[in-house]
Amino acid sequence: MNETSKRKDWVKNAAIIFLSVLLVLTFFSNTIMNYSLPEVAAQYCMSGSITNKVRGTGVVESADPYSVTYKETRKIASVKVKPGDEVKKGDVLYLLEEGESGELKEAESALKTAKSEYEKAAIEGGFSSSDTANFEKRDPNSDSTEYQDKGARLKKAKESTDEALEKVQKEIEDFEYYTYNKWNDGSSEERANLDRAIEEAKDAQEYWERIKGQYESGYSEYKELLDTYNKAQVAYENAKKAYENKETEANKEKYSEAKQAYKEAKEALNNSTEKDSYDQYLSASLEFQNAENTEKQCEKAIEDRKRELEKQYVAFKDREYEAKKASEKATKELEEFQSDYSGSSSVVDLYVAYQDAKKAYDEAKEKASNVQITSPVSGVVLSTSKVAGETTESGEEVASIQLAGKGFTLSFAVTKDQARYISVGDEAEVTNSYWYTDVHAKITSIKTDPQDPQAGKKVTFQLEGDITNGQSLTLTAGKRTANYDFIVPNSAIREDNNGKFVLRIKSKSTPLGNRYIAERVDVTVIAEDDTHSAVNGVFEGYDYIITTSSKPIEEGQQVRLKES
Repeated sequence: MNETSKRKDWVKNAAIIFLSVLLVLTFFSNTIMNYSLPEVAAQYCMSGSITNKVRGTGVVESADPYSVTYKETRKIASVKVKPGDEVKKGDVLYLLEEGESGELKEAESALKTAKSEYEKAAIEGGFSSSDTANFEKRDPNSDSTEYQDKGARLKKAKESTDEALEKVQKEIEDFEYYTYNKWNDGSSEERANLDRAIEEAKDAQEYWERIKGQYESGYSEYKELLDTYNKAQVAYENAKKAYENKETEANKEKYSEAKQAYKEAKEALNNSTEKDSYDQYLSASLEFQNAENTEKQCEKAIEDRKRELEKQYVAFKDREYEAKKASEKATKELEEFQSDYSGSSSVVDLYVAYQDAKKAYDEAKEKASNVQITSPVSGVVLSTSKVAGETTESGEEVASIQLAGKGFTLSFAVTKDQARYISVGDEAEVTNSYWYTDVHAKITSIKTDPQDPQAGKKVTFQLEGDITNGQSLTLTAGKRTANYDFIVPNSAIREDNNGKFVLRIKSKSTPLGNRYIAERVDVTVIAEDDTHSAVNGVFEGYDYIITTSSKPIEEGQQVRLKES
C-alpha cells in the first residue's frame, strides 16, 4: 500500500515539475522572442501647420565673367596666377618666352613684299631716284602740296565716317544683346518680374475656376439661403416700421409673419454648413478680379515697353543707315580722287602701302618686345587656359576673371506648386550655413523650366559672399505657413520603388499580450520643413506612426515599442 502511494506521489510531483518547466519555457520563449524583435519609436499623426519651404541644390556660376584675350602668337614661359587668385588691373597673368611672334614674322614678310612691289613699279614706270624721293610729298598723309592737302582731307573724312559707322554698329550690338533681346526672350529682370506676375495671376484665375466649379456644383444652397435671409430681413424691417407708424391689426399680423419668416431664414442661414465654402467662393472671386486687373496691367506694360524698345531699335537702324551712306560717300570720293591720277598715282599708292606696312612692322616689333600678358581688369581669376610650353593663338581666350563687384548666380528646378511659395526678391538660406558664414542669396527670377515647361519652374538666385565658381550649394527659400490634416516627422517618411510611405502600428490582442505589427500607408508629401512633413494618405485618425527603429523593418513585420 505504501509502495503504491509513493509511486502516485512521485508521478504527481513529476507532472507538476513538467508543467512548471513548460510554463517557464513558454514565458521566457515569448520574452526572448520579444527582445529579438526590432525596437521602434512612434508618434501620433496629427493636424497642424507647416511653413512651406523650397529647397534645391545647384552649382555656383559667375554672373558676368570677363574674357581675357591675347592677339599675338607667343609661347608661354610660365603662369603667374591660378583660379581663385585675386588680381588687380595690370597684374601679370603669364610670362612669355622671348622671340619673334607669328604676327611679327607676317608683318616683316608683308613689309618686304610692299617694298619690292613699290620699287618694281617705280622702275617700270621710268621714275628716277629724284622722282621717287618726291613721292612722299604726294602722300595723302603729307601737308606739302595741294594734292597732299586734298588727299589727306578725303582720307580723314573716310576714317571719320568709318569710325562713326563702327560706333553706331557697336551701340546696336550692345542694345540688342543687353536690352532688346533680353526683353524679348524674358531674361531681363524687369520682364521676368512682369511675366512672373502674369503667371501668378493666371494661377489665381485657375484657382477661381476650380472654386467656382466646386461652389456651383455643390454649394449654391448657401447663396439661396442668404438671398432668402436678405429678403426676409428687408420685409421684416418694412413691416416693423409700418406697424410702429400705424398699430393696426393688419399691420400687426404682417409684422408678426415677417418677423417669424426672418427668424426662420436666419436660423436656416446660421445652421448651414456651406458658409465657409461660400466665403471661400467670394474671396476667390475678389482674388480673381485683382488677378485679372494685374494680368491686364502687366500685359499692357510689356506691350508698351516692347513698342518703346522697337522705336529705339528703329532709331538705331536709321542712324546706321545714315552712317553707311556717309561712309560709302567718303570712300567713293577718295577712290575717285586717287583714280584721277595716272602714271605716278599707282606708284604713290604702292609707296603709301609700303609706308603702312613699315608702320605695321614697327608696331608688331614693339609688341614682340613685351614678355607679359597682364590683366586688363580687377577681380578674381576663374580659369586659365594655358600652361607653360603652350602657344597662344591670336584672339584666343587665355583667362577668365570674375569682375570685382560682380556676383555669382545659382539655379535649380522646382515644381509649379513649389513656385507658389516663393517670389522674386525673397532671401534664401544656405544649408549648413555655419560652413558659409558670409554667403547671401536672393531670388532674381522664376521662369518656366525649359526641361519641364508644363509643370516645372527654374529658380535663379543672386549670390554674394565667400564662394567660388563651380561650388555646389543647397539653398532653402519660402516663409508661407499653411494648415494640414496629417503631419508626421520627416524621419517617418520612407521610400522604395513604389513611392513614399509610412509605417503605422496596428495592435493585435493575443493570450500572451498585445502584438504590434508594422502596416504600410502610401503617402504623398505636399509640404515640408526641417522637421515635419504634411502628407496625404489613407489614415484612420490619430494613427501611431513609426519614426525610428533599432533595425530595418518591413510591412507586416512584428515590432516592439520602445519604452518611454
